[in-house]
Amino acid sequence: MVALRGSDVYKQVKRPYTRKSKFKQHMYIRGGIPSKRTVKFDMGDINSNYPMRISLFTLQKGTLLDNAIESSRQTANKYLLKMFGGKQTGFYFKIKVFPHHIVRIHPIAMGAGADRYSTGMARAYGKPTNLAARVNAGQEIMFIEIPIEKEAIAREALRKAKCKIPFKSYIEVTKKEIAPIQKK
Repeated sequence: MVALRGSDVYKQVKRPYTRKSKFKQHMYIRGGIPSKRTVKFDMGDINSNYPMRISLFTLQKGTLLDNAIESSRQTANKYLLKMFGGKQTGFYFKIKVFPHHIVRIHPIAMGAGADRYSTGMARAYGKPTNLAARVNAGQEIMFIEIPIEKEAIAREALRKAKCKIPFKSYIEVTKKEIAPIQKK
C-alpha cells in the first residue's frame, strides 16, 4: 500500500489525466474504486427543526480527501455527544460534501538506478488510492443545527473540526425562520 501523501499535494484542482486508447477496456481505472471512509453524513435528530444553524465554509478551492472529512466528522460528533450526555438528541449534524473523485497515485522509484525505471513515465495513469471531494471557495462543508442557547457548543465542535481540514475555513452562524405549526 502506498503511504498517504501530505494535503498540499491535493490542494490544486485540475482535471486528472484520462487514458485514451483504441481499446475501450484500457481507458477505465483498473484495481477498483477504494471504499469510502466517511460512513455517516447525517447525525443527531434528523427529523428535528432547530432555530440556529452554525456552518463551516471553506475559503479555498481544492481537493478534500475522505479521511480528512471523516476525521473532522468524528471530532465534531464526539464533542457534541460528550456535551449532550452521550445521546444523539438535541442537535442535527450534517456533512454536505461527498467524496466521489478517485485519487490516483503513480509511485516514483527512489534510490540507485531509479532513473532507468522512471524514463517514459510521463502522464502515468497511477493506481487508485483514495476518494476525495472537490470543493470550491465559499462552499459549505458541514453544518450543525441546534437550539439558540447551545450555540457555544456547536461553535466549539466546528472549531475542532476545522483543525482537521487542510484549507482555510470559517464558521458562520445563521438564525433560521421557523414557521409556526398550524392546526387544522
